[in-house]
Amino acid sequence: MKINEVMGKTRLTRKAIYYYEKEGLLHPQTETSNHYRHYTDEDVNKLLSIRLLRQLDIPVDEIKKVLYGQALTKTVLEEQLSRVSASLERLQRIKENISSLLNGHPNRSPCFIELAGLAKSYSDDLESEMKQRSGYMARKLFELFPGTFGRVMALHFGVFLNEPIMGDSMEQAWAEIVEYLDGLEEIDLPKTLVQQMDLLSDQEIEQLVELYHEQLRKFVSPDERQYEQLKDEFRNITAAFAAVPFAKEQIWITKEIKIRLDKNRFYEVFVHNISILSADYRSYQETLHRLQHDFNVSYIDNGLLIL
Repeated sequence: MKINEVMGKTRLTRKAIYYYEKEGLLHPQTETSNHYRHYTDEDVNKLLSIRLLRQLDIPVDEIKKVLYGQALTKTVLEEQLSRVSASLERLQRIKENISSLLNGHPNRSPCFIELAGLAKSYSDDLESEMKQRSGYMARKLFELFPGTFGRVMALHFGVFLNEPIMGDSMEQAWAEIVEYLDGLEEIDLPKTLVQQMDLLSDQEIEQLVELYHEQLRKFVSPDERQYEQLKDEFRNITAAFAAVPFAKEQIWITKEIKIRLDKNRFYEVFVHNISILSADYRSYQETLHRLQHDFNVSYIDNGLLIL
C-alpha cells in the first residue's frame, strides 16, 4: 500500500513515518526506478505499536530495542512505569512543599530565608528525578566536558546516552564520569587540528555532528543487510583514503590524538563507563571491531579514531 493509505490507517503524518524509517524502526520496500515506498500490513501494525508506545512517552531507542528483539515489551513498560511513578512522587513532593509554605504563612509571603531552607532538599530531589529521565546524561555532558574539543566529544557520545540512570551500577558509572570530567583539563590537541576546528562556527559544528550522528546510528544493532552496506561503505572509505595526498598527515594527527587521550586515561575511565551506561554504545563498538576483524585492518591506520 502507498503512504497515504498508511497515514489514514495509523493517523501518523508523512514526516513521522519517514522519521521512524530514518531511525531504523521501519524498512518498507522501495522501487528502484522511482523510489516509491510500498508498505505492508506488518508495517502498519509496527507503526500502530510505535504510535502507542510513543504516546506512553517511551523513547524511540527503547522502542527500537523491542522491535529488534533486544528487549521485551513487558520489561520496557515496567521500566517506563517506574519512571512515571518516580515523576509522580516528585510532583507530590512539590505539591507538599508549596502547601507547607502557604499553610505556614497564611497572612504573608514566605521570606528568602524560609525559601532557602527548602532549596537544598528540593534541588537534590529534582536532580534525582532528572537522572531517571531519558536524555539526562547527554544534556549533562555539555556542562561537564571542557573546551571546544570537549563539546564535540559531548555531541559525539550524547547520541548514545538517551537511557535513564537506573540501578547502582549505572549510578556508579555516571559518578565516575562526573568525577573524571571535573578534574579533566583541556586536552592538548595537535596544532593542525586546532586550526581546522577554529575555522568552524558553533552552528557549523552542530550541523557536522548531526550528519555524523546519522552515520553513527547505522552502527547500532545493524541487521545482516545493513551490516553488508556498512562493509561496502568501509571498503570505499579505505580505498578512497589511500589515494588522498594528505593521508599520512591525517594518520599522524589521529595517532597523536590517541596518545593524548591515553595520557588522560580517556579510554580507561570515560569510555569504560560509557560502555556500562549505554547498550547502544556497546553495540556500536562491537560493529566497529567486527568490521576491522572482517577486513583485517585498523581504523587508526586509515586516519580514523574509534571513540
